[in-house]
Amino acid sequence: MFGFRLRFVRVLIGILPLASYCGIPARTAVAQPRLDPSVEATIAEPPPVVAEDGALLRGPSHPLGGGTLQALPANHLYERYLADPRQPMMKALVFHMLRHDTPETDSPQLEFTMGGSYGLLRWHPRGEPDLGWQLETHAAFLGRFDARANFDAIGWDGLYGLTFSHRPLQQLAFKLAYQHDSAHVADEYIRKTGRKRITYTREEAALGVVFDPLPWIRAYLEAGWGFDLAFKGMRPWRGQVGVELRHGILYAAADLNFWQERRWRPTTTVQVGVMTQRPATGRRYGATLQFANGRTTLGEFFEYEERTLGLGWWVDL
Repeated sequence: MFGFRLRFVRVLIGILPLASYCGIPARTAVAQPRLDPSVEATIAEPPPVVAEDGALLRGPSHPLGGGTLQALPANHLYERYLADPRQPMMKALVFHMLRHDTPETDSPQLEFTMGGSYGLLRWHPRGEPDLGWQLETHAAFLGRFDARANFDAIGWDGLYGLTFSHRPLQQLAFKLAYQHDSAHVADEYIRKTGRKRITYTREEAALGVVFDPLPWIRAYLEAGWGFDLAFKGMRPWRGQVGVELRHGILYAAADLNFWQERRWRPTTTVQVGVMTQRPATGRRYGATLQFANGRTTLGEFFEYEERTLGLGWWVDL
């Protein structure tokens, strides 16, 4: 009994300082001084170090001309068109060919896009980080593969360029872009068909406008003029129009592209799916069901038509 009491006293002596340190009430614990509540709040909740003036930051920012010059902004003033299959993004899509006339190809096919857009510099009015001017660059690889032919590549396009965007209002944005497209025929397809590259290379200046009248709807219009066209069958002008609807994580989008080199016949892409966005980075993630009808996405095969139904996922970097 005496041994039990001695052990109990030793445990109690060890617990009392711990109780005092943790703030547990104890009759014999020595009272600890408390900090001023404002000081405690400062220690418990340090100010954010990744945001300045409400802007999402990857790099430093400096006051300039009544606003802020920000390096490497984390999001975009002019976001990509959701249903445009040739925009820079990370994408994996498998689709069934409902109709197509590209020789020596079968269904299903896989399409992968690897790339994205990256902000370089933004100037925004003080206190309004979602408005202003931004310079950004983009690059992407877009490739098509035939699942019935041991996943042999059919072709691929290399896309890159620079975009200068301006958002004067929350509901309105503009862009002026230089866009390069260099298209190629895959070696496997050349060996199988004997098809040679037609040298589809297009340099383009594009002007776009996007209108966001309400949080759940977005519409856009774009015109492109191609120059330094490498293939004689190419034509300079291109038009584009589209609309996007959002409700919670659900979205629906339609994109129409009109190419002069295709006698202005529309290429239509419609998507329905789910989409989420990370507030800390502005990065968007989505899964989609897609219907497309018209020109193939590969530049080297622009003279061919297809109708497809696909399923896949995408990420905006």
